Amino acid sequence: MVVLKIKEKIKKFWNEFKKRWLWISIGNYMGINITLWLLYFYGFAILGMTLTFSLVAPLILLGIYYIRKSKYQADIYKYVWIIGGAASIGGLIWFGIAYILQGAPWASFRDYPLIFRIPFDIITTVLCWALGGYIMYRLGKKRDFRPFI
Repeated sequence: MVVLKIKEKIKKFWNEFKKRWLWISIGNYMGINITLWLLYFYGFAILGMTLTFSLVAPLILLGIYYIRKSKYQADIYKYVWIIGGAASIGGLIWFGIAYILQGAPWASFRDYPLIFRIPFDIITTVLCWALGGYIMYRLGKKRDFRPFI
């Protein structure tokens, strides 16, 4: 009996959150922004991080707001899904390949001159991003590129 009331409360909370997500996000931004500026004035945060968050976060919130109201929302979700996946999964794949082939003490390309390693890094980066994008495209196609929220 108590479990049903808790589930109903959780469901009601998420329904309210979906309606008022922008106001909750603005409040969250204000709280984090005030905290960052206080940390900066007390000497625990650097100015670059504080200014970056203060200036970039509202732009991101506005972008998300207009994306959610756009008539091209499905296409935008598809692009975000693929590009975000390419950056994250492709980056992880690239770090693994770079460590195995260049960074480890037993790596085969460790002692090569820089003139050979830079093109190798560029080629492997592009290929790993392409592989990450392809993996996310296949995963997104399975779920019809639906957003999580």
